Amino acid sequence: MKSKLRSLALILTGAILFALIQPAMSAPEHPHLVEAMAHLKAARAELLTANENKGGHRGTALKYIAGAIAEVEACYGFRDAVR
Repeated sequence: MKSKLRSLALILTGAILFALIQPAMSAPEHPHLVEAMAHLKAARAELLTANENKGGHRGTALKYIAGAIAEVEACYGFRDAVR
């Protein structure tokens, strides 16, 4: 009976520790990169819904945003490669 209680206590302790540690594990490592990506995608969506190209400037802005998104994605790739 004592061994069953001890096993149950260990399982509960492990579950509690996991519940406490798990949110920190799933938090983004670089929250600023995550936010930057969200803003870039929102900007792209706004430009895509604009009616006019405004002398080609909308198209140029979309190219710059695509480049910026690629650079942020490269940051993620660099981070993963360094690990």
